[in-house]
Amino acid sequence: MIDRDPDFKFPDHHGEKMTVQDCWVAFEKRYVQDAVRSLLRKMNIEIVELEENYEKTKFCGVNLLSPCTESNAALAHKRYVE
Repeated sequence: MIDRDPDFKFPDHHGEKMTVQDCWVAFEKRYVQDAVRSLLRKMNIEIVELEENYEKTKFCGVNLLSPCTESNAALAHKRYVE
């Protein structure tokens, strides 16, 4: 993984601010969310967190505009019922 590669040359974005928007697909995968943030920090990007982040996210991109797949139906039940 690039995040663990001590020889990888990350570009320097000079403190540019970037908003991170977590997705339902990763809301129970904290290691994915943490990896994204770690990579951004290594590129010298200032992370702007939304209030609805990590497990509080309500976002799923264009998936909400598409027909519901079996995997999304299973995820929705777990997310909102359990």
